[in-house]
Amino acid sequence: METKESIVKKVTFKREWKGTGDKGTFKMYAFDIEFDNGDKGVYNSRQENQNTFDQGKIATYTIETIERNGPKGPWTQVVVKPYKQEVLASDKVKNKRILKAVALETAILLKAHIQSNKKVIELADEFYEWVEETVGEATDTRISAQAALLRAATQVSLSSQKIKDDCADISVFLKYAKSFYDYMIS
Repeated sequence: METKESIVKKVTFKREWKGTGDKGTFKMYAFDIEFDNGDKGVYNSRQENQNTFDQGKIATYTIETIERNGPKGPWTQVVVKPYKQEVLASDKVKNKRILKAVALETAILLKAHIQSNKKVIELADEFYEWVEETVGEATDTRISAQAALLRAATQVSLSSQKIKDDCADISVFLKYAKSFYDYMIS
């Protein structure tokens, strides 16, 4: 299946329907999607207000033609699906190690400039957990969160004693890092 990228030209709600699966019956919502490159298809979502395909934004997707049988006989449907890159198990381990190294580096940077009675490893664990809670496994945003941690630590280390004292409270520092992160992903 070919992966494509195009600007979403138009999103139109088509209908609500009932899907079935392992967990019983659930509502599905069908949307007609049109792209600038001429591709058209149906996207089925579990959310009534889907935001996977936003008009005017670039989307990465796959498109396939599916033969279906219905009460009125056979018919063809062109289905659009968002492209989701699979992360290999080895990449997950590698990403975890990189994140732990960044968390440790951040803790060491802060420990050198902020007098705190916390152990560096405990501080690194807090930073690691913060990134995990903030972005989960999304690789591109994880990199932004890691960069935000390092940028915040560097900024604090170069700042006035007042900021250093304020950021000695890790929750204040993480709010500081979050502001960098929010800026980076906006």
